[in-house]
Amino acid sequence: MTVRDHLSQMSSSEIATLLDSEYTEPEKPKKRKARWELFPNFKPSEFVCPCGKCEMSKPEVAEENVPEELLFIAQATRNVHGMMIITCGGRCKEFNDSLPNADPNSKHLTWEAIDYYIPNVTSTVSGRNNVLAFQKKLPGFKYGYHNSNGKYPRMGSAIHVNV
Repeated sequence: MTVRDHLSQMSSSEIATLLDSEYTEPEKPKKRKARWELFPNFKPSEFVCPCGKCEMSKPEVAEENVPEELLFIAQATRNVHGMMIITCGGRCKEFNDSLPNADPNSKHLTWEAIDYYIPNVTSTVSGRNNVLAFQKKLPGFKYGYHNSNGKYPRMGSAIHVNV
């Protein structure tokens, strides 16, 4: 049934009431706080902004904002591939803007991305490809990349992941 069909079945007073009523956006679901106890190998301090000066550089702010999906991907990756070193988690706009070629809409700005490396695993392109292939199969994974062809030379042996 189309909107026109619904309207044709309504009385004029019902239509007038509908037109006079104010539309309100439905509430967005509140982001659930991550259950850090499920991810024993990670601490909020590993996800803070590297600038060390902003609100995002506080572990208690990271604890409230890092999505559980990101922690899940990090923990699953560590369980399979070994100890992960997070080189960048959240970023404030000022720090992000200070980085050459950083995306102005980076998911780091909303705690939805990390850059990391795994010693003796991500030091080769094939190692990074294997880890990223594993992560692409995990729930919550949206996007990832690494320096496979010299496009991201500043990444070194790190991998970037978004949720």
